[in-house]
Parts: sequence; structure tokens; C-alpha cells
Amino acid sequence: LERALDLMPENPSTLNNLAYVLSQLDSEHHASEYHARALDLIDRAIAQRPMEPAFRETRGQIRLRLGQTQDAIDDLIFALNGFGDRPDIHATLADAYEQLGFAEQAGHHRQRAE
Repeated sequence: LERALDLMPENPSTLNNLAYVLSQLDSEHHASEYHARALDLIDRAIAQRPMEPAFRETRGQIRLRLGQTQDAIDDLIFALNGFGDRPDIHATLADAYEQLGFAEQAGHHRQRAE
């Protein structure tokens, strides 16, 4: 994906895919660097295609890992509305609401995830 980004530095799908991969890295020493770079990449993709649910889902996942919980929820709800009922998004929303202490919303999304 790094090579693809070198060849097509502003391709939104490449930006999204690399951002997603970086967001999944949890190296003890470099996780925050990976996640910060992932956020930069996905922001560049969203600047080109702001209505793309997949990109907003990726950004929601990244924001959640960075502790930007309310912003993550906003992106994940946008993605959910664009994709329809997806259990994986509901599960992530449940986690986000739990982090904020909103048990009722977390329960609702947890139930939808099952």
C-alpha cells in the first residue's frame, strides 16, 4: 500500500486502505504515530469524497483509537446511515458509547450488533 501511495498519492481508495491498515497496528512503541498518520491519510481521502461511508467508518475507527470518542461516534453514525444496518459498526458504536458512560445507547447498539 505504501508503494501504491507513492504511485497515486491522492487516490482516495489507496489513502483509505493504508489508513485502515495503519489503524490496526498496535505496536507498543509506535501506535500513536501509526494512528496519527492514519488520521491524516483518511482526512485527505474524506476531503475528496466526504460522502463515502467507508471512509467515514475508517475515520471513526481511527478516532476511537485516538480517544476522540464523540467525533468517532459522529463518523460511525454517518457510516451506519450510508451502509445500512451493519453489526460491526453497531458493535463499535456500543464500545464508544460505553466509553462515554452512555449505557442505554451502548445497550441499543450492542443488541443491534447481535
